[in-house]
Amino acid sequence: MVYNEILNEVSIDFTNDANPEFDDYKWASYWHPLHAIVDFKKDVYRSVLKKFCMPYIEKIS
Repeated sequence: MVYNEILNEVSIDFTNDANPEFDDYKWASYWHPLHAIVDFKKDVYRSVLKKFCMPYIEKIS
């Protein structure tokens, strides 16, 4: 149910920058980035995901 509400609110536009860093997106599990990125970025991603995890869980609960 929450997933459907979030999905309906999302509008992603890749045309707002002449040199975009990203050209596509996909829905994935919350922790998926830790398995999909290069090793030298993992510590930073892990730190950010941990910081955002609890407020996100509290918001959807």
